[in-house]
Amino acid sequence: MTRKNDSILMISWSTYLCDFYYGSSWTVDLNSTTFIKSRVWNTGNYTIMSSELRKNNIQIKNNNDVLNRLTKLNIYSYVLNDVPDKTVIGLVINEELYNNFRNVIINNIPKDIKTERIIKKYSELTNKEKYDLSVDYNVLLCYFIIAFQEFYKKYNDFYKKQEELNKKYNDFNEKQEDFNKKYNDFNEKQEEFNKKQEDFNKKQEDFNKKQEELNNKYEELFNKFNIK
Repeated sequence: MTRKNDSILMISWSTYLCDFYYGSSWTVDLNSTTFIKSRVWNTGNYTIMSSELRKNNIQIKNNNDVLNRLTKLNIYSYVLNDVPDKTVIGLVINEELYNNFRNVIINNIPKDIKTERIIKKYSELTNKEKYDLSVDYNVLLCYFIIAFQEFYKKYNDFYKKQEELNKKYNDFNEKQEDFNKKYNDFNEKQEEFNKKQEDFNKKQEDFNKKQEELNNKYEELFNKFNIK
């Protein structure tokens, strides 16, 4: 049993394996689940109590560009100082993680009570403060869910715009086909007109030729009979 800041942490062994209690007095009822914060099951699973009945002032977390901030995080391979013969992968609490996701950092650094934000910058931390930092992967998982929701929304928006673009493209193709058909019809009619124009021109030439011949004959007759 440990007491800290007028609160207590208790471990109670039971059929689950053990329960972790966190209360504001020394009189926590171990038979009540009111103060149980987390539980380790006999299967080895670790769960955190999260019923809405245990919470108040519940609000949906604002996105705040989580997806973009997650893309700035790197996963590293490293060797722990106390386990030098094993290479592992994971997050490293450095300036990029600290600046982008301070809410996932567990530490004893003073916070702004109103916003519960860490008021110290990473560059202001002492080596002792940096050494004591740890990652709350449960909170980080919540950010992954928010990022996935943001990605899914962007994907849906992109998919809808793609569908709209495809529809406009199909409409354009239909109009283009209709235009091509009308253009081909126009060309066919133009060819017919040109052919008729050629026929007309030929007939006009024949007419002019005959007209000229007739005029010549008239002129001969006039000259023959001295007709003025």
